[in-house]
Amino acid sequence: MAYALSASSTPLNARFPNLPPNGGASQGPHHHHHYHTTPHHHHHAPRGSQSAPVPSPKISPKVHDIQAVLDEAAKYPRKHLGSQLYEATTELPRPNSSLDDQFGYASKPKPLPRFERNPVNCTFTIRVPRFHLKPRQRQQIVLQRHLWGARIYRDDSDPIAAAIHSGWIRGEWDDTVDVKMLDPQITAPNDPSDAEDTLEKAPIAPVTPPADMDLQIDILILPRIHEYKATVEYGISSRKSKSHDGLSYVIHKMRWVEGDYGSRGQERTAAALKRRLDASATLLSLQQGGQHGGDKAMQAFSGPAKLQV
Repeated sequence: MAYALSASSTPLNARFPNLPPNGGASQGPHHHHHYHTTPHHHHHAPRGSQSAPVPSPKISPKVHDIQAVLDEAAKYPRKHLGSQLYEATTELPRPNSSLDDQFGYASKPKPLPRFERNPVNCTFTIRVPRFHLKPRQRQQIVLQRHLWGARIYRDDSDPIAAAIHSGWIRGEWDDTVDVKMLDPQITAPNDPSDAEDTLEKAPIAPVTPPADMDLQIDILILPRIHEYKATVEYGISSRKSKSHDGLSYVIHKMRWVEGDYGSRGQERTAAALKRRLDASATLLSLQQGGQHGGDKAMQAFSGPAKLQV
């Protein structure tokens, strides 16, 4: 199935301030060339012990040949299997973990569902609320590294981490990290096409998520592979794995959307609002029951449920 790009109605520089103007190319450094008819010598004052600046490392993009896996998956029919909300389970910090101490908690992304039919070669959408794309959240995702593989990832890998590792969106690091030394591609100039609402291929340079948009990540489900490689790409390190009972996936495309989620990733649909109101009403009734009825309300709640019809 071919997917058409949807053009953004918002000016590119308003939504993605780090991108060049539409159709415009950034000008490189301007050099003045001096021509001399006679031999000309430039005399420079001695600089003492001043050392020359250290150039940024030249890191070539890694090339991963995954065509054989894609061809094997293509033997099965392509269908879209639906979507799920990106959620992360908060866990208590692990003992002696400087990472968890830095954030005060650990988190684990929600795994993909178990599909009833063979999902190989099918697409599935992860709906990511903007809360999980904030700088602090992306910084933790980069450090947690719930990620196995390179370009092709284990199906229990964090989709946001996979999108960062594949160069679709930009990771985040604290002030002690020199991003240019991590990977020059991270700070490379973007192309105007990188600001499209829908990206069907990785952008020229990783895109910084706009603060007012949610993200939909479409993954293409692939069969399990023999080995998931560990590489460092775009400033995030993936893990190596040779034993996995599940499947694999690649980032297929991305869409920036207005979204139905609040600032903390809560759904804002009518059904979701009703669920939260019902939960609040239940909590309120328990509190009132505790005040007026002593322990009976809590006993009725915690004991075996007996419904009266």
